[in-house]
Amino acid sequence: MPEPDRVREHHLPRCPDCQGKLKRTGATRRRRSEDIPEDLKPVITEDVLHRDYCPQCRQRVEPKPPDVLPPDVLPHCTLGNRTLVLSALLHFLQGLTTSQVVDTFNFHLRMKVTPGGLVQMWHRLADLLVAWYEQIQRESLQSATLHADETGCRVGRTTHCLW
Repeated sequence: MPEPDRVREHHLPRCPDCQGKLKRTGATRRRRSEDIPEDLKPVITEDVLHRDYCPQCRQRVEPKPPDVLPPDVLPHCTLGNRTLVLSALLHFLQGLTTSQVVDTFNFHLRMKVTPGGLVQMWHRLADLLVAWYEQIQRESLQSATLHADETGCRVGRTTHCLW
């Protein structure tokens, strides 16, 4: 279990029932909670790419953005990978509408995103993941057995299965 970022000590000054003086026993009970920080603020990274002129080639040149392995931002994306994947999970896995994802990011996370911008970045993410998806499909089709998860859920008064 990770160490807490802060520890708060709580003592009663007097007995809550009779207001009598308390004798300290040294016994404690611990309670842990995790929460999103109050000052949740996105980290904005700006890469300054210096454009220089090569007199020999007679053209402007500039470095490519730094390649961190894996890169922390997909090409032509304004959201970092963690943010992009979180938005895709909220939409495609949790079933939030694009408007709800936009509202979540704009209000709760204080990151200004637009529906069109998200969709464009989801397409870029899909382009990156399509090869893995197709590999999983090929391996599944060649598998001797496939397993299904028939998780039950109630809709109204009727039980249905999710596949």
